[in-house]
Parts: sequence; structure tokens; C-alpha cells
Amino acid sequence: MKQTPYADPLDQLLDLQLQGRQIVYLPNPGNRGDALIAAATIQRFESNGIRYVVPGTKIQHDGRNVYVYGGGGNLVPMYDDCKGVLRAFAKVKADIVVLPQSCYGVEAEVRAYPGCLTIWARERASYDFLARINSDGLQIGLSDDLALALNLNDVRFVQQGLARQLYSCVSEHPPRVLSAFRRDIESTGAHSIPDAPTNFDISDMGFSGPRFSRGFGLNHLDLEALFNHAAWFLSFIDYFDVVHTDRLHVGIAATLLSKDVRLHDNIYGKVSEVYEYSLKHRPDFRVTPMW
Repeated sequence: MKQTPYADPLDQLLDLQLQGRQIVYLPNPGNRGDALIAAATIQRFESNGIRYVVPGTKIQHDGRNVYVYGGGGNLVPMYDDCKGVLRAFAKVKADIVVLPQSCYGVEAEVRAYPGCLTIWARERASYDFLARINSDGLQIGLSDDLALALNLNDVRFVQQGLARQLYSCVSEHPPRVLSAFRRDIESTGAHSIPDAPTNFDISDMGFSGPRFSRGFGLNHLDLEALFNHAAWFLSFIDYFDVVHTDRLHVGIAATLLSKDVRLHDNIYGKVSEVYEYSLKHRPDFRVTPMW
């Protein structure tokens, strides 16, 4: 294991492109929080002049390819997508770059990868976990969750329905409080917010099966649908003044929208770790930890 020489994952991808490598983007599949990450990733690709392709269902490997797996919380025992990519490309020893992820409990999969593998952690705990893995082909880096770089003024958000006043006057109504707690495997259990008796798990709300929740993952990318999901997500959150959530990207979206955020942790600590690394020291964010 060694530390990557790059300060930012996009610097690494741009350098690889300048070396003549083809960037093959594999978006991390998931819910609307993952759509937010993917939208921010596309924006950064575009602003940095990074040309990318998304493979079809049958990936034709080429030695010039560098496979870039999207950021998120997938390199953990409870999900198989990123680990499946490592298994699939192990046969051809492809070069892989994993954008900022939460990582724990996957020592065997990372250690077994025979090619060049760069994994960017999005919290100090994930970085420390990766630093303990003995693997000659592994490079590691530490960088913010890519959703924090989201450009809210992107014209595609306006086209898809995110029309808001970025700088509005003082609200004339009592604070609207959003309870947005997860109901899946990462939940710590029931939460009760007195001012918000109804819970909206908006990351998954409205999805009906994997065809929808994974409509922008791994081997295909519908940009219109992607920005539509992200715009709906942002617009829903923007209605509220105070946001209680254990969904990391509800919290990130709410901070970008200048909301008063009360952040609760998930079952394995990724929310508190991202808070400590990326949110705690930003004076423009109103984030209160609730652990």
C-alpha cells in the first residue's frame, strides 16, 4: 500500500487522460443520494475536461481503459456492487480508481485485487482502514465526498425543475421541520422528531424496485433522469428550514441549500465520520451533530 501522489481524484483522472488512457465511468448504483454524487461527478468531469464513456451491459475490456467506480458508501460488507467490479476485473488485472468511498470490512477483496487499484476514502476512518491493508498494488487517498462540490446553478437543474431563490428574505412562517430518516439496513432504529411527526425517507421515496433505484448505475447513465432525480431531491429539501436526518446526502444537500441541519449517525458511523472530516470546520454550513 502507498499514498497516492495526487491531492484530488480529479487530478489523477486528468493525468491518466493526458497519458492516453480512456476513462470508463461506472456510476455507483443506488438512490437519490447517489444521484446527487453522480451529478456532482459529471459536473466535475465536465469542468476539468475529462472525457469519459459509460460501458454497455457487455464491457469490452481494452488495455488503455481505466475503470472509475463512482463515489458513495458501497465498499462495505452490506453491498456487493463495488466488490463485484473488483472481482470482474481481477481476471484482466485492469487499472481501477474508486472515487471517494466509505470503506470497512473488505480487507480480503481489496488485498486480493491483482491489478493497480486506487481507492479514495471520504473519511479518516476509511483511510486508516485502507492504510492497514498489505497490498503492493494499492494506492490510497483521502478526499471530500464529491457531492460537496455540487453546482446548484447548473442549468440542468433549472430545466429539471429546481427553481429556487438562492438568497431569499427572512421566512414569514414558523420553521418547517423535515424528518428524513432511513428505513433500510443502515438505520439505527426509529427516530421521533416532535416537530415533524411524519418521516419522509426521501432518498428512496417513490422508487418501486431496483429498475428505478439503480437507473443510473454501473453500465448505463441516463443524464436527464439523473439530474431529474437530483433536482427533485433538492427541491423537496428546499421547502424546509430545519432538517433532521441520518441520510448523509440529505444532510449534504440541506447544507448546500443553507438549511439548519441536525445530523444523526447511521449504523456504522459514516455520517459522523464525514461530518468530522468535511463538514465540521466549514463556517458557512449550519450543521449540528446529534450523537
